Amino acid sequence: MSICSFDLAYLSFRVESRYNSCGRYEKLGDALIALPFKWSSPPSGFIKINTDTTIDGNRGSVGAGAVVRDQAGSVLFSLQKRVSLRR
Repeated sequence: MSICSFDLAYLSFRVESRYNSCGRYEKLGDALIALPFKWSSPPSGFIKINTDTTIDGNRGSVGAGAVVRDQAGSVLFSLQKRVSLRR
């Protein structure tokens, strides 16, 4: 199994759940507006994986991406994937 093969619908759900629990958004009408925040590096000898997802209801698709960085902020690996939810 490849590190890149994962269920995007499940990943999207989990990331959205975690993001919403962080309280880093404001509601503006029916839209959620993300509040800016500064990236912080991991401790020396560790890596940090940042992820993001998007759901496009009009197109019926989900997108996800990830960036892996070291303590200096150098990108070690990144990936992105878009999947149609329509059959």
